[in-house]
Amino acid sequence: MLTILKLINGMEVVGHVVESTTKSITIDNPIQINYKNIEQPVPSVSLTRYMQFADTRQHQFNKRDILSMSGVMKGMELYYDAALEHFKTDVDQIVERELFRVSGSNTETTKEEYMAILERISTNQALN
Repeated sequence: MLTILKLINGMEVVGHVVESTTKSITIDNPIQINYKNIEQPVPSVSLTRYMQFADTRQHQFNKRDILSMSGVMKGMELYYDAALEHFKTDVDQIVERELFRVSGSNTETTKEEYMAILERISTNQALN
């Protein structure tokens, strides 16, 4: 079941609980919810990977650090699924290539690859 955690630092994280013990909860593919207050009655919401540069997609949260947890609304479940697919097919590859490039590796993302990604995003109605 897709679950949302409210952490004591104010962060909200969404993901699938894969294990729960008396001391911790392990979440698969946790995604952080980001709120941006703009001049509208409702804040803008975007999703980002929790710990983008970690070598695992399962993260353990200490239960002492969790204020609350709950299931999610259907709309958030759809948004999570779309964001996760976007991360897996586009963002993760771009980040990995950029890290290799900065480290001096010859791996580069070509203009054609960027354009293909932008086309896919625009036809799928881009996520923030």
